[in-house]
Amino acid sequence: MNLTITARHFKAETSLKDLIRDKMNKLKTYYDGIIDCEVILSTEKDREIAEVIMKLDNDTVVLKEDSDSHYKSIELIADRLQVKLKRLKGKRNHFSHKKILDKIVPPTEVDIASEQFDY
Repeated sequence: MNLTITARHFKAETSLKDLIRDKMNKLKTYYDGIIDCEVILSTEKDREIAEVIMKLDNDTVVLKEDSDSHYKSIELIADRLQVKLKRLKGKRNHFSHKKILDKIVPPTEVDIASEQFDY
């Protein structure tokens, strides 16, 4: 998984970056098809905003959270991502494509012998 962290209008601390790496790496256990993850942190007036754009093997997830600190925003967004990824994995594993030929039972020799043909 490629992880990109972008901080807009401020410089992100290493502890914040480490928290983001830890939280995003834990999400691999819930969904193994994560290709790319982009985390955008920004500050507007009194709000700290965290946005995550996660590209999966067959979908894209975009979530945005704001709170009074970036740490809290990351915690909230990680919890929401966990629920979302579990749901997507359940949908992905729910569909099973069974072969139609497995359902067809071949005729036995007794069935073939009991059939009478009018020629």
